[in-house]
Formats: sequence, structure tokens, C-alpha cells
Amino acid sequence: MFRIRQTNTFVWTVKVLMPVSGSRHETHTFDLEFRRLSQTDLTKLAQDVQNDERTAIQIVRDIVVGWTDGSIVDDDGNAIPFSQGALDQLLDVPMVAGAVLTAFLDAYNGQSAKRKN
Repeated sequence: MFRIRQTNTFVWTVKVLMPVSGSRHETHTFDLEFRRLSQTDLTKLAQDVQNDERTAIQIVRDIVVGWTDGSIVDDDGNAIPFSQGALDQLLDVPMVAGAVLTAFLDAYNGQSAKRKN
């Protein structure tokens, strides 16, 4: 059975590869809550990406509405509650905005964040 009316949001795992010493990457994951888009809005988003009309950061600010408790932490390991300011701090970390946008698009393309590369 498929319900026409869907929830307004969904939680999806984001995977970020961060460069570290030794010419390698560390994988970091966290769960974000995304705003569910209509097909019309998804088409517009895809056009914006293709035409470079908005940056990944601008798009992510529109689609992320929260994160799960403990998913994002400070240097001491303390959970950072979601806020627009905290999201802006997260998006200021290199590689994050692109990884978030990729995870969001993967969710709609049937891709799993846990896939093997």
C-alpha cells in the first residue's frame, strides 16, 4: 500500500570524506532531517543545480530542517542542538555542503548512504 500523503520530513544519513594526513580520508557520518519536496520542487532544484543558479550551501539551507540528537557534536563531544546558526557553522566546514546535497539527491534516487564505493 502506498499513501499519497507523505510526512513533511525524513531523516537520512550523510557521509562526508574528510582529508587527513597521510594522503587519505576519514569517513564521518551524521543524520540530517530533510524537508520532503514535491516532484515540482525536485525538478526546480535539479534545474538550479544544473544551471548553477544556486550554490550547494543555498540549497542545503532550504532543505535541512534539523538533525538527530548527538549527530553533530562540538570538540568535547557535546551534542549541538539544531539551529540556523549551527547549520551555518556545519556548512562552513569544507566538503560538507556538497555531501549533504549528494545525500539528499541519493535519497530521492533510491541510493543508500551505506553503499560501498
